Formats: sequence, structure tokens, C-alpha cells
Amino acid sequence: MSLASCVPLTGLAFPIIEELYFRGFLLPRLSRLGRWAPVVNAAVTGSSRSGRGSAGRSS
Repeated sequence: MSLASCVPLTGLAFPIIEELYFRGFLLPRLSRLGRWAPVVNAAVTGSSRSGRGSAGRSS
């Protein structure tokens, strides 16, 4: 895969797909968990985004 095809996928397509999944599929189903919904939402969102970017990493 070339750099020309990786940049649009990782910079544009994958974040859009992730947001559509979380907002369109996952969040409507979390309401069934009642007061545990924010906890589950934070855990799922945090685990899916852990290790991304340079925040908190030492080089």
C-alpha cells in the first residue's frame, strides 16, 4: 500500500467509520444499560482510542 492511499484512509475514512459506529450503532444500544451506560461508554471509547497519538507516550 502506498503512502498516497494510506493517508486518506487513516486520516479521513477510519475516523469517520469509527464515529458512525459509535454514534450510529453503539450509543443507541447503551441506553438499555440505564445508569451504567456512561461507565460502559467511557470504557469502550477509552479502550478503542488507547495507544493513538503521542499524548502520554515517551519517545
